[in-house]
Amino acid sequence: MDQLKYFQLILRLVGLLVCLDGLDYLREFVLIQMGYITLERTSPTLYFANAAIYIVVGLYLIRGASHFMRFAFPTDEIEDNEVSDDPVGA
Repeated sequence: MDQLKYFQLILRLVGLLVCLDGLDYLREFVLIQMGYITLERTSPTLYFANAAIYIVVGLYLIRGASHFMRFAFPTDEIEDNEVSDDPVGA
């Protein structure tokens, strides 16, 4: 595997972790709405907003994060929908 593939893999793994964190915020929001958790100073909307932001960013990273890829590897070999004809990947 070359550097490009490792970078894509790391971006997707970070995206998965960010999505899981967003799902945890969503779980906490649901528990607050059901009355299992009570808050004194924090609005439940904050948990929902955090969940939405984390999930959107995580999904963007899982999809490949084309802006980050173009920034990290500014060569012409990277395209938005990179398709390789070589099944081995060499």
